Amino acid sequence: MQINSRIKLVVIELFWLFTAFIFGTLLAVNIVGDLIFNSHLFNFMTADMLVYFIGWDFYRHDNWSWPLTYTSSLMYPVGTTMVYTDSIPLFAIILKLLRNYLPEPFVWHGVWAIINNMLMFYSGSLLFRILRKDMLLAFIGGLFMLLASPMLFRFYFHFSLASQWLLVFNFILLLKPQINHKADICWQSVLLFVACGIHPYIAFMNMGMAFALVYRLSIKYYLNRQIRLFCYSLITSSVIFMAVFIGSAYFFGWFFGKTQGEAYGFGVYSANVLTLINPQFGSLLFKPLKVGDGQYEGFAYLGIGVILPLLFLLAFRFRSFILEKVKLSNLGLLIVLAVFTLIAFSNILQIGSISINLPYSGHIFSIFRASGRFIWVLYYFIVIITILAIYDNFTNKKIAGLILMLLLGLQYADTKPLLNGIIQTHSSGKPLNIWNADLKSTFWYKLKQNGIRHIVVISNNPQDVDSLQLWWADSNNFPVIYKFALLAALNGSTINNMHLARSSIENEAAITKSIDEFKQAHLELNTLYIVPPNFDIAKLENCHKLDGYNVCYNISRQAQ
Repeated sequence: MQINSRIKLVVIELFWLFTAFIFGTLLAVNIVGDLIFNSHLFNFMTADMLVYFIGWDFYRHDNWSWPLTYTSSLMYPVGTTMVYTDSIPLFAIILKLLRNYLPEPFVWHGVWAIINNMLMFYSGSLLFRILRKDMLLAFIGGLFMLLASPMLFRFYFHFSLASQWLLVFNFILLLKPQINHKADICWQSVLLFVACGIHPYIAFMNMGMAFALVYRLSIKYYLNRQIRLFCYSLITSSVIFMAVFIGSAYFFGWFFGKTQGEAYGFGVYSANVLTLINPQFGSLLFKPLKVGDGQYEGFAYLGIGVILPLLFLLAFRFRSFILEKVKLSNLGLLIVLAVFTLIAFSNILQIGSISINLPYSGHIFSIFRASGRFIWVLYYFIVIITILAIYDNFTNKKIAGLILMLLLGLQYADTKPLLNGIIQTHSSGKPLNIWNADLKSTFWYKLKQNGIRHIVVISNNPQDVDSLQLWWADSNNFPVIYKFALLAALNGSTINNMHLARSSIENEAAITKSIDEFKQAHLELNTLYIVPPNFDIAKLENCHKLDGYNVCYNISRQAQ
């Protein structure tokens, strides 16, 4: 009997995984179909997506080394890791293991969209199955997760940040009725490891929710006046999660090189106070509100399908919906929600178009330059408890299911403008932004045959790579630094500079050294120098214009 019950559980989970795969694939094909069916093309990709691809393509062709996500060819000679190219380190490792079986080149974004959407539906369905054991509710809940606006918005450019299913899995551990101390710690550790292998922001959110789980696992001992067990549970589980977090971060290459903790953006890339009700990228009924220039990072519109029942619950079920949740056993989660929301709002509180500078500099949290992303935890909490509250409000669960299906339809209709924008961004129907449209000479495509092993992009200082003087974009509006990084990757060459999430001090020192040596007319052997127009190359040997670009190179006779 026990074996039969286990087989039944496995069959049920396989059914839900298959259902998740079907709906996840349908959504992925709908919004990024060209990235799935044309996995060798990258002319549809936006700038940040190009960084993902370039990082992966360099990594793919490099030898294995430590950390496992390290590539020496990008940011040569120091190198970097996949963490700083946002190339989803965990996925990059898996793909590198399969590199001999993948097409050349291989754009992985479409495959990741399918996996991401599948896990998004599955996490939502699993949460509602565990909390209410209702198949219809689980199905509706999974579809609500697929329509989550913060997740969908990330398919414009930040595919790794669409991995918000990790937050939903965390809510399963925090909201499920039964507590299993050892199993919960194991599952949370798995989530922390996976999150560290996908994106640091997702990982820090998971770490915060892990502390909420520490509180949940320990508070029962405090309530039973078992103070020694309370302290033991609090300390041991916290140490385990911190060790897993730090160890996973080390494993995926977070600590490669010395980087400055602070970065520009805190207070700019924040969440607007009205973000939950602001359809910044379109809505069925509501008009977008004016917000700060960088506040797209904190986009978290709830949608009509959640806002309408939320208003009803606040007006007529306030006590059961809000007050009954404010109790000691939920304090850990409520504190994490409050802290994350305050970080998301940052030190410049923006309410619509009104800005209020708060009396602190923000230096403590400036490591989170795009702090607005932390609003996602509050978003998912509100969506989950709203769906549960509507379901619980009706004794007849068929009526509850019907109401939720109607709300799901409204949610889809309200989300359609956002979906249409994403579809248009990745559609082959739009004019292609050809990366090499102005590189006419065959020289560019035979770098190794021409003796070129390295590419050095010259600028005034390392940071200029983000706004190269006089030619940030070419005549086709394609970013120049990505053009030459792609050229290096596809030719099997190295390149000294590229846009990264964070650049190390060692990288900047190497870039500065190469710039100084060029200015002194010391050209490295077998190296192609790409020189901006504001540099005078008239007095330098081996320099000329090629397809409108200033190029210099020093090729050994043997290479020639």
